[in-house]
Amino acid sequence: MTQWENMLAGEFFSPKVFEIGGKRVVCQRLLHTLQNCDPGNRELTEDVKRQLFCESGETLLTTPFFCEFGCNISFGGFAVINYNVTFVDYAPIRAGKETYFAPGVVLNTLCLPLDPDVREKGLAFAKPIVIEDDV
Repeated sequence: MTQWENMLAGEFFSPKVFEIGGKRVVCQRLLHTLQNCDPGNRELTEDVKRQLFCESGETLLTTPFFCEFGCNISFGGFAVINYNVTFVDYAPIRAGKETYFAPGVVLNTLCLPLDPDVREKGLAFAKPIVIEDDV
């Protein structure tokens, strides 16, 4: 399995490998476009959200917004994402319909091992987050 596949499976992986870093760069470019585009340009913001998220649903997203990869994030319906929300999406983050994220919310799927021998190897693992409907 690749490091990316290990990461998504909740197994130990090395976040330092190019495969993972390259996907992060793609995300950062999309976020840069999103953060710097005219908020009135709905066509561009919707296009970026479609490229960024696994499933974008109908999202009202207020910048600044931050995430690691974006492609591990899905919204099952209408969602409001307020200012300064961060999704650390090393594993899938799934939000149901009618979900609301207050300003400053951080969802973090990345876990660092407590065992010093494993930690010394630079390994990490990730666990998914699921938010049900109407939260």
